[in-house]
Amino acid sequence: MLPVSRYPRIGFLLVLAVTSFLATARVQGEELVLNDVPTYYWYHGCTPTSGMMLFGFWDAHGYSNLIPGSNDWSTNETNIKNSIASPGHITDYALYNDVDDYGWSDPYTDISEINPSSAHADNCLADFMGTSRSKPILLGMGGRPHGGTWPTT
Repeated sequence: MLPVSRYPRIGFLLVLAVTSFLATARVQGEELVLNDVPTYYWYHGCTPTSGMMLFGFWDAHGYSNLIPGSNDWSTNETNIKNSIASPGHITDYALYNDVDDYGWSDPYTDISEINPSSAHADNCLADFMGTSRSKPILLGMGGRPHGGTWPTT
């Protein structure tokens, strides 16, 4: 899982920083290709999975310890998966009551609506991104089914 005590809300901040960097490169008309970005299999959300791939890149390029252990999926799959979506995230949000609502128009009600204070402490990228939570985070936006991510506050 992510070392959240050392890097609070780092997922959100890192994604913003990389997005800003990429936007700046496009404005200047340059093509930017990041080499050595690790490839990870989808794990409970496109946004947290791709965000963790960026963590993997930066982990290998000067910011070690963003991922516990290696950034290589084949040798460190469990730690990488837990950093994308922890067991607590999967139980409380992604597959609450073992219901997979992936592809549903309305999400299955999960702990974010039933009893948010009993949910696990945020400890993975999917948590910090608000992935798979049935309770709307922003006014006017609905909740998200399994794997869905909307902007969070």
